[in-house]
Amino acid sequence: MKNDYRFFVADDSSEFRNIIIDEILELGFSESRITECEKESEAIQVLTEKANQEIFFDFLFIDIDFSEGKNTGERKSGFKIIEHAYNICPFSLIATYSAQYNKFDLLAEHNEYLRRGWIVKVFDKSFKRDLPETWFKASFEELLNERAASDYLWDIWYNHLEITRFLKSSKLLLEAVDELRIKQTILFELNDIAGRLKLFNVNKSPTDLRIIAELYHKCLDLFCSHHLSRIDIIEKSKANAAISSTAFKKYFHYDEQELKLGPELDSVLRKIISHTQDDKVAFGIKFNSIRNGLVHKNWTADLSNILFADLVLSLFVLSDKSLINLDRIKQYSEKSGDRGKPDLDKLLEFIHSRIPQ
Repeated sequence: MKNDYRFFVADDSSEFRNIIIDEILELGFSESRITECEKESEAIQVLTEKANQEIFFDFLFIDIDFSEGKNTGERKSGFKIIEHAYNICPFSLIATYSAQYNKFDLLAEHNEYLRRGWIVKVFDKSFKRDLPETWFKASFEELLNERAASDYLWDIWYNHLEITRFLKSSKLLLEAVDELRIKQTILFELNDIAGRLKLFNVNKSPTDLRIIAELYHKCLDLFCSHHLSRIDIIEKSKANAAISSTAFKKYFHYDEQELKLGPELDSVLRKIISHTQDDKVAFGIKFNSIRNGLVHKNWTADLSNILFADLVLSLFVLSDKSLINLDRIKQYSEKSGDRGKPDLDKLLEFIHSRIPQ
């Protein structure tokens, strides 16, 4: 069990905050990794400040009704905190910690948050009275297992942050209006990807993965062509075709269809090939092929396809490969039986070879 998890507890009652905190400490976690808040405004401020420092919480325990304590919060303050926490980082695991969640004026909204994946677990305060020895541990064990199984999400999250940082600090050699449009579109898609990945971890639907692959593909399309005119794409893709073919054959079994430029003069494949003469082009071509198989040939998507997509986009966008987060993804792949594992392993090895030792 990892001991570096971060915890966030928000409740207007110090008594109930201490109950949760004592349970966490009893399981061997450090008090220094626990942040507590007693007011809605304080909770939102702390979450925002931590996010600005790129500090995110693994587990959040949030009361719903803040109207009973001395700070006279609102009946639905907890929902506001949950929404704010989710919007900051959808990969945090948020649990409600309440005895009121199933009341008539709260239940519908609570269930909607569960459906969206914003809430992943319910800790009923009344169970503390009825099942004092087990009310917390069994449910928290499930949360710990979920966190461990989805640990790779943090690599995706921090890769998104690095891409975001690059886009916000770099000039893309475009007219100001076009640059703003492209940057905003990529950032919007990355945010959508994060939300859909969280939902996938709730529903386990391959359809979600297919959509995510398409969104990554769109981001790669925009980035590879942001500085090129249609004529540039055509000319450079022709000029780079032989180099790209040689690079591809170094890492993957040759398939003529994967490298066939075809009649479309501004296809994503042409954009990828026109973007670079570096060997990384092989992985862009492979991702384009995977995406086409998922979208047009009804291949079944697996998680390794998505991790491959995230790393390909990071590889193309980030010039400093040491900024690419891949340790947790590698740990996932080592245990994986996914069909996409061989491609992912090749990409992990390639990126590792580009990181200064």
